[in-house]
Amino acid sequence: MPMGVLREVLLLVLLYITWITTVSATCQSTEIVDGKKRCVVECGWGDRVCECEVGYDECELTMTATQIKTFASYQVLGVKPNQILGSAGTVYNLDNVTGEPIPVINSTCKNYIDNSTFCITPNWVDGKNYKVVYTLNGVIPSPTIIMDQDATLIAHIVNGLTNEATSIHWHGIEQFNTPWMDGVGQITQCSIAPSTTFTYAFVGTVPGTFWYHSHTGTQRADGMFGGIIVRENNKTKTEVAEAFESLGVGPFLDYPDRHTIVISDWFESTSIDDIEIANPGLRFYPDIPVYEVPMSTDTTYSSTFSYDGGEVGPAPYFSSLINGLGREESVPYISSRLSEFRVERGNVYRFRLIGAQSLYAFRFSIDGHNLTTIATDSYFIEPIEEVNYIIIHSGERYDFLLNATAVISNYIIRIETLEAEPDCFANAPFPSLNHYTEAILHYETAPMDNGVPSTSYESISMNSPMRNCTMGPRCRAVNCPFENFHTSYGIDCINVDNFRLLIETPAEDLPEAYATDNDHLFFWNLNFEGEGFSGSINGRRFVLPPYPPQVQQTQFGQYSDVCDDNQDCSAHPSNQYGCICTHQVEIDYDKTVQIVVSAEGRFLNSHPMHIHGHTFQVLKVGYPSYYDRNGYVNEQNPDIDCNQLLQLPNVTGQCTERTMTCTNPSWSDPSPLLNISSKTPRKDTVIIPAGGYVVLNFKSDNPGYWFAHCHIEIHQIQGMAILIEEASNRHNPAPDELTMCTNYIFNSGFYEKLQFNPNQAETIQVSILSLLMSMLALLIVF
Repeated sequence: MPMGVLREVLLLVLLYITWITTVSATCQSTEIVDGKKRCVVECGWGDRVCECEVGYDECELTMTATQIKTFASYQVLGVKPNQILGSAGTVYNLDNVTGEPIPVINSTCKNYIDNSTFCITPNWVDGKNYKVVYTLNGVIPSPTIIMDQDATLIAHIVNGLTNEATSIHWHGIEQFNTPWMDGVGQITQCSIAPSTTFTYAFVGTVPGTFWYHSHTGTQRADGMFGGIIVRENNKTKTEVAEAFESLGVGPFLDYPDRHTIVISDWFESTSIDDIEIANPGLRFYPDIPVYEVPMSTDTTYSSTFSYDGGEVGPAPYFSSLINGLGREESVPYISSRLSEFRVERGNVYRFRLIGAQSLYAFRFSIDGHNLTTIATDSYFIEPIEEVNYIIIHSGERYDFLLNATAVISNYIIRIETLEAEPDCFANAPFPSLNHYTEAILHYETAPMDNGVPSTSYESISMNSPMRNCTMGPRCRAVNCPFENFHTSYGIDCINVDNFRLLIETPAEDLPEAYATDNDHLFFWNLNFEGEGFSGSINGRRFVLPPYPPQVQQTQFGQYSDVCDDNQDCSAHPSNQYGCICTHQVEIDYDKTVQIVVSAEGRFLNSHPMHIHGHTFQVLKVGYPSYYDRNGYVNEQNPDIDCNQLLQLPNVTGQCTERTMTCTNPSWSDPSPLLNISSKTPRKDTVIIPAGGYVVLNFKSDNPGYWFAHCHIEIHQIQGMAILIEEASNRHNPAPDELTMCTNYIFNSGFYEKLQFNPNQAETIQVSILSLLMSMLALLIVF
């Protein structure tokens, strides 16, 4: 075989192998630092997993943020982890007849690989979408980090982005004593400027499934997210195993490097484009090419709706990804790449499901298999068996067991949005919009084409037994955003208020059932009642402060426009523009804090609410009433009194007239009875049902500034967020190196000091001349 042909074959083999196997990095060196055993992981470009093996006190790695194009193979130069991109990359497309990747550009990355010029595998995403994306180490999702419980993660984040700053939030990590490591730019730290490095260091005290993502702008929605798994230590493993055994659940295999599933929605244009269309109300035009100027005759996009009649799709669905791969609906199977998860028949496996999406909730299922849900947001729960669907919202995590007892074959893994054809006055069921993507569950020894696996996909999809819930036994869905599906769908919901913890919360960590006092009872209504009907909490549209309060508290106090719940923020008409401010609440140390988060008012949406720095107990979920004919929301939950007399026109497109705003919520009289126990479920992200509320309690034992917000990206950026200042007199001071970011604010006195003063210059010249004459005189004397 000629050498040139051989090189091309080697390249194609590399392109196939890297997406059907796990490309991982483990400890490349071991150091003893201050008596602690440190694993240094050379986590480089293209690595899908960066793992510190069991037994290390510290786990150190480096990841580089950069923007790249999908479908492009980049030449990577240098030595891990400080690689730079060369200029010999190429673009590939996937042939729609053979499925083979075809290079578009005749360059080094077309046909040449050796130790000095390594070309990384392209991010194939949905087989369709060629655009700029944001990554850590060049992969979507970013590498899954695996570390031990009680170990310290030392993560050096290099900002290789061309134009913008970044920051990395470690979602679900409570950051006890390290609030300035939470990773929220302009809140807990100075954002990481281009060409600079920020080192995050924190302890993984609580084991479980977590994730990390950019918390700057819209970078998360374009690919900058990944999983972080904190392995249970031996003590925790024993405690969990004994608790499961007492409930009839036996041993299971746990391979987080192989069975961590990160799901995300994926949009046609970059997320900053979508935000700049949605926020100002410029409308989407799905029938014309992206970046083409619309005409008045073009059809505008209308939001889609869920099974409860609530709005779910303010931006049009394009595609979705499972571990960075999927298939846009117009792409033939042969021209796609799907993620693959391997099992052996007869074993029970733990899978970890991470919701990294920016907008849509997904219904997750595996054809031919029932699931057992065992954990949410890193806390084990009493097992929920015979589950057909897990509904996962942005920010949430669910762990489940898969019993591999099906016939040896290949099965489709599905994620599907909750969008359905809306019809306010008809009877359910309504057809799904069929917005979904797929992955493969592969039983070892089942047939699969390992040359170009996409040649098998269509056959697998056609022969995979999809569950029909309207025929035979009813299906079971965990974590619905509404009380239940309409009975016609054949699906019953088991929601978070039905969960029970597997391991009891220690008494010293358990809050009371009610807030310590009225100063620690808060009502937050999530709706679109800020300026211009923008995302807000209690009508207050959150804006980031000019100084991050966690590291520059004095400047934050001097220059930030802070507001609280005592101001009138009714958007119309008394205060036309609502309140645009850094919305903040203050809490004292060692109190029971109770937050009643609602989604009531004129607009009907559910919202995934995330609170940084804490997990919280979910005491109660209050649902609205629903129409018998179709399951749509009828009346919002009466437990919440919005205390508003202002009525506005109904929102166009909603089934039920809603004219009341809700910017000053409180309990109605009487308020509901609340209970808490050591088994009450704990989460850090929870779905707030449209027209309803959730009661969250936690102990204020973690001093710092903590961000709380809707985890739908567009809602949070619009202003559906709030800042918690906790125990201000007990903050752990930030290291001096973290307090250096600043703003230059015009000051006339300072400006005058910079002005050129001719008289001052003349005085300086005379002084210098006098000094020289004096020196000359001294020389003459001596």
